[in-house]
Amino acid sequence: MNDYPFEFKPYPFKEYVDKCTPRPGGIKDMEFIEFGFINIDEINEINEKKVKDNYGRLDDTITESDLDPVISLFESGDYNFAAFEPPVICHPDGVCPCDRATGEHRFEAKRLTPEIDISDHFKYGSKWLFVAICRFDTLEALRDYSFQENNKSLSFVKRFSSKKSSIANIVKYLNTIEPKRRNITTVLAKLKEVSWNGYEEGGEYVKCDQEEKKRFAKLCLARVGVKYDHKKRYNRKEVISELIDDGYKGVTKNHPDEDPNTYIGNFAGKVSPTGFDPNFIRATESLIPKILKGEDVRIIAYVDARSKTAADKIRKEIVDNYFSNIIETSYGVVALDTETSVEELKKKSKGKLGKVTFYFSQVFDDDPLFTKMECGK
Repeated sequence: MNDYPFEFKPYPFKEYVDKCTPRPGGIKDMEFIEFGFINIDEINEINEKKVKDNYGRLDDTITESDLDPVISLFESGDYNFAAFEPPVICHPDGVCPCDRATGEHRFEAKRLTPEIDISDHFKYGSKWLFVAICRFDTLEALRDYSFQENNKSLSFVKRFSSKKSSIANIVKYLNTIEPKRRNITTVLAKLKEVSWNGYEEGGEYVKCDQEEKKRFAKLCLARVGVKYDHKKRYNRKEVISELIDDGYKGVTKNHPDEDPNTYIGNFAGKVSPTGFDPNFIRATESLIPKILKGEDVRIIAYVDARSKTAADKIRKEIVDNYFSNIIETSYGVVALDTETSVEELKKKSKGKLGKVTFYFSQVFDDDPLFTKMECGK
């Protein structure tokens, strides 16, 4: 026997509803209690003096066009109360007792259709709406469920959270956690947890891929004081075009993409067991024979990093250690290939090694178009 501060009535087709109607859940510290019909006037009266309680629509307002699809379903008689996850009312024993957790559109649409009874053959009257009672043990659980339900693609005909509302929800979450945990990874994990894959803008749903989600995360983090340097993405064709516009001339041929002594690559930094990423190794393999023969070479490198400071550090490490890390270790391989001792090779190449010059392409806004750095031998 329930003991709610509002009237709660049973529902028709109980066996079917209990088996087929989607039960709200999937969030930690949230528990589904039961289905039933409530009087919207009672719930509205309980919530009358409360601050807006639908976390799925923070900073959003409901417009007439938002309600039109719901009202049309009510008026046509096509609304099947058991077909979708119903609006949720917070259980009195949890946080925000008796609040509307979700279903704001259906509550408002029902208020505007006083002549429509959706309780089927039970004939409760036009003021009754089918809901689920759920207990939320924490405010975060309530906020996450409201936001999640509002962004499910398989749900009742409704509008998704706007970009503004989505940011407001994530910012609320970020303000509840330690500053050291406020990062892109944390935001992406939260977006996944609440089934967020995009937002509504101008009446259209905008789906976001992983890169767009990262940019969205940065927008949210900026609202709590976490800023990231704007990064320029690597694009080989653009790099070549910028080299030409900048007056670059190759060692043996002017066009950078045709010069055998020039290598252009996207280097992620130190990520492989050998010390550098695979692209860097490939660049070295193709250029080592030329360097040992005394030919000058140039490496056009995009070095990815979290920040300008980190990028500068990686660039310096590459340049400072190129000869010791790469050239020195290559003598053994070349010695085997040529059946010459390492000592003899070093003697022959002493003072005759080709010059290695790096052109690091722009990553951050305050980078020059190309940072030119020559390797010390």
